[in-house]
Amino acid sequence: MAIRSLIAAFAIGLCLCASGQAQEQSDSSQRQEDAEQAPADNLYAPFRVEIVEDQAEADTRQRREAESRKREEDDLIAQQGMNSATELMANYAWWQTVATWVGAILVAGTLVLMIYANKSAVQAANAAMQGVKDARRIGQAQVAAYLAIEGGEFTLTEQSFHGWVNVKNHG
Repeated sequence: MAIRSLIAAFAIGLCLCASGQAQEQSDSSQRQEDAEQAPADNLYAPFRVEIVEDQAEADTRQRREAESRKREEDDLIAQQGMNSATELMANYAWWQTVATWVGAILVAGTLVLMIYANKSAVQAANAAMQGVKDARRIGQAQVAAYLAIEGGEFTLTEQSFHGWVNVKNHG
């Protein structure tokens, strides 16, 4: 695994070094070409040109220019319509972003309230369990017999012992 990393680092280093040298070579060759070129102003001298055209060519040219102007006006109208539509989409996107943030805030608030509700539910369940334990303890205490001896008689003979007791449940 370590040799892989070493090879990868070496390859990346070679690429970076080679790209730096190529950049330096292209910069120096560009400077040499710029120095060798002569200024373009000295090559051409202006001279007067007179365009001669007949009436048919002039009419055709004017018709084409009128059609071109009409197409440009139609394109401008279409571009203005697209501009309006784009502005509306930008407004809708802004309102959608605001609505999304409001929704996210409401979801976060709902989660916080749900955490509080869960804590309250756990506390209520614990209180209910304690109430069940207390009710069971009280119920067992109430079901237990409270016996009272109301009377009895004992007879003792030489060979045996006989007795009876009257017991009453007061529970």
